[in-house]
Amino acid sequence: TIADHITLEECKEKGYYIPPFDPDWEEGPSGLREFYDDPENHPLDTPSGKIEFYSEALAENFPDDKERGPIAKWIIGGPESEGWTHDETQWGEKVKKYPLLLVANPGRWRVHVQGDDITWFREISTCKIKGDDGYMYEPMWIHPKDAEARGLKHGDIVKMYNDEGTILVAAYISERMLPGAIMVNKGARVDPITERIDRGGSTNLITTPKPISKNCWGFAVTGFLVEAEKLDPAEMAKWQQDYPEVFARAYDPASGSRYNGWVEGVE
Repeated sequence: TIADHITLEECKEKGYYIPPFDPDWEEGPSGLREFYDDPENHPLDTPSGKIEFYSEALAENFPDDKERGPIAKWIIGGPESEGWTHDETQWGEKVKKYPLLLVANPGRWRVHVQGDDITWFREISTCKIKGDDGYMYEPMWIHPKDAEARGLKHGDIVKMYNDEGTILVAAYISERMLPGAIMVNKGARVDPITERIDRGGSTNLITTPKPISKNCWGFAVTGFLVEAEKLDPAEMAKWQQDYPEVFARAYDPASGSRYNGWVEGVE
């Protein structure tokens, strides 16, 4: 336990604790190395003990599943009325309401949410963009044509939304994006204005609540449809008026939301 290595008093004085590494950590096998070297004696946790491209379990239990058959393949999806779990493509009906395909990448400047408060990183424009209100917003990469169609300029505060809710981000205009697609890195810290409006820019709050497919469960956290528009300053002013306690929470532009903004009795 941690108590075997450091006392509470020592931890308070030092301010942090780094767990010790196993002294022989470099000697341990990495990843699937043992399987690679000797697959017979180090099999995988599959029926055959090998890498499988064909799922016997799916073939046996769900032979007519058009979304996820025994062999994985690309599908477009479609309306729920036709038996599809998702209609998140630019060829379906949903795209008429939400025309932008959101790619929620693992971020370059953090691991999930860990590292979102590193001050040096937050000075980099691909990590955070300072809005005209002084808040550091998550960048939303968007192609110039899509930005122009929405009256967006680089650095504008953007309201991005779908049926699940709204997150606030900042426009990062770049020809590296394909028209019709936008990118916001996942892992931003949640900073809610309401249950359905997040100033922190966490894409997880507007992902579909459905699994990857009806018979193969997993998080569907990227590749879904949204719309984006420049945030009306009047709407922000209305939020500030309606939810003053939200905008009074402790916040440091250099590092983001502060612990004492969420936990009572701490400085």
